[in-house]
Amino acid sequence: MLMKSVETDAFLVELRRIQSTEVVLGVGKTSLIQQFLESHFTRDHKATQLTTNNENCFTFTMILNGTLYEVRILDMPLINYFPSNTLYEWTDYRGYALRRANGYLLVFDLTSPGQSNE
Repeated sequence: MLMKSVETDAFLVELRRIQSTEVVLGVGKTSLIQQFLESHFTRDHKATQLTTNNENCFTFTMILNGTLYEVRILDMPLINYFPSNTLYEWTDYRGYALRRANGYLLVFDLTSPGQSNE
């Protein structure tokens, strides 16, 4: 666990620091992430594209119960398979670190028949 010094107006505080990467898969991901981070929800659909410039990566920092959390959220485009080894991850999903993520969130639409079975 890392420690980080945070300077405030009056004093210097030592906080525990936790870094986390969360991957979001499925449909409606971007809208859900925008709602969480920006309190803005849009129903407009635009397919997420695979990029190499971290365009699909959202980061935020928060302090909760004396711990500094640095969270990276990856908004993944449609992937046909989860990379089974580092070679596939490097060649097909370079820079996303899918296999090293701390958590995965699967999003699907219950009003779309058959979608949750796919």
